[in-house]
Amino acid sequence: MARSSARQARIEGYFEGDIDDLRLYGRPLEEREIESLVTSSDIQPPIVTPNTLPVVSDIPDVTFLENHYALGINFNIEDAETPPDFLTVTANSSNPGLIPTENIFMTGNGANWRMALLPELNQSGRATITINVSDSIGVTSRNFLVRVRPFLNP
Repeated sequence: MARSSARQARIEGYFEGDIDDLRLYGRPLEEREIESLVTSSDIQPPIVTPNTLPVVSDIPDVTFLENHYALGINFNIEDAETPPDFLTVTANSSNPGLIPTENIFMTGNGANWRMALLPELNQSGRATITINVSDSIGVTSRNFLVRVRPFLNP
């Protein structure tokens, strides 16, 4: 009975034999590509280039006085495969008691971005701000140091 089931499977179009050609693609194939693979045995698979991670420009360290804020911190983003408008940009603070993450304000137009930092009132110290830029595959991070100096009243 097992033998007749195998024979029946062969008749209904199941594959029996060895797989001697295995191709992996890093993207969905288009219908024309699939059709040419089925109809031709000499077709070469397309060369798939690996996805590179996004790039974030250097951001200089920032120093300012407590009870003040920092404006105009500029940086650029880019990615070889993904247009800048489709990248996700986020930021966080290593010291939320000094600069809460919700007090990091960013705006961007394409590859050009600006940031403003608003520290908590009457606080001084240091924080590392991390900018994360992600595409559909991975994340790149860029850190910079923020120093908020005490404001000494005369």
